[in-house]
Amino acid sequence: MYDKYFGFKDLPFRIIPEPRYFYSTPSYQNAYTRLRLAIRARSGFIVLTGEAGIGKSTLLKVFMGRAEADVHAAFIFNPNLTISELLRFVLKDFGIAVSTDDKFILMDKLHAYLIQQFENDHFATLLIDEAQTASDRLLEELRLLSNFETDTAKLIQIVLIGQPDLVRTLDRPELRQLKQRITVRLSLAPLRLDEIPKYIDFRLKMAGCDDKGMFDRKAVHRIFRYSRGVPRLINNICDNALLLAFTVSESKVSSAMIDQVARDLQLTAPAHLFGVAPFIAYRSWLGGVNFKPKSSV
Repeated sequence: MYDKYFGFKDLPFRIIPEPRYFYSTPSYQNAYTRLRLAIRARSGFIVLTGEAGIGKSTLLKVFMGRAEADVHAAFIFNPNLTISELLRFVLKDFGIAVSTDDKFILMDKLHAYLIQQFENDHFATLLIDEAQTASDRLLEELRLLSNFETDTAKLIQIVLIGQPDLVRTLDRPELRQLKQRITVRLSLAPLRLDEIPKYIDFRLKMAGCDDKGMFDRKAVHRIFRYSRGVPRLINNICDNALLLAFTVSESKVSSAMIDQVARDLQLTAPAHLFGVAPFIAYRSWLGGVNFKPKSSV
């Protein structure tokens, strides 16, 4: 593999969520901070959205890894469940053994646990990933779970994490009661052009490489165009580009290599990324170099 060829201790661009490779931009830091504060404020329903591959699952893993000892989280990564199945998974994550599928018994056990955590001044949260795939029935059951409350606070904070389709789902009339209970909305933005070289250098350094010139500037600009700033696509492009550089015995990744990788992956750049604004940002990033962009760039 190319890791030995380039002297990496690890593969820098795997597409699985890895907290130690988490690169925090202002958008991610804002979402992380607001998520943490909303849970501690016992805000009830929280919604976090972003495009596929934007880093939502990684952010959740980072949050769970950094959570204070008084924060207890249950994580559901596949919400295609019945309410009884969901309750069993939640109770298991909270460390409560159950041997029944009876919805009402499960809810009683959960309620008792939540009361105990509240009395200890602890916080219980339920994180539901890929929430855009949840059925309306399950979403309604989650709304009913949010009825677990005292006179002054919610006993459980429910975080719905999903792609932009989740926003459209919650806008449906039949889910208006759930929508009314959403107190915090968060979103993750793609990386900007000037953030991408920092992101790439960060991952290379984490893998044991300090060569900040491994991807030349034009290559980074191509990565921006083809990935639209989505970290998963950036990783996929960079991983394939390093493999291509390895196969042709090159030590650097060129823009031509990125173009070849994009063809292999059937990626295209949206038309608006050929416009003036991205070029101005690119020229600024280059340090004010005065040149005219070719129509093919």
